[in-house]
Amino acid sequence: MKQTERHRRMRADIVDNILPDVIKNFLLKNEDYGVGSDEFGAKAQVIDISRKYKKVKAAIWDGEELEGEPLEEVIGDMIGHCLLLLEELRPTCTQPYDPMEFTAHDWWCTYVEAMSEWQDEEAPSDG
Repeated sequence: MKQTERHRRMRADIVDNILPDVIKNFLLKNEDYGVGSDEFGAKAQVIDISRKYKKVKAAIWDGEELEGEPLEEVIGDMIGHCLLLLEELRPTCTQPYDPMEFTAHDWWCTYVEAMSEWQDEEAPSDG
């Protein structure tokens, strides 16, 4: 299938502009709220995805006005819960690193570790 210039620009916009904001907000919210999957596993994320989906459907399909949070935030939250679900369904990040088998999961673990270090550096000191 031939890619159009519009599709290339759209993908570039997603990777360069949308995903960084979604990931940043996901990390901040996840730090504030914690992870329910610690206690309830993948089912916790499915419930949260379902809850967010109902809001997205109501806004887009039924034309309802959302109260309390913008639609883009709800969609970003849903993406975050999908990421947590993927994490819940995959092996842990403690597997040995093999550069010949670097997966999206490995990238995610590396990214989360780097973001954690970045947040530690950016955190205000108590002194």
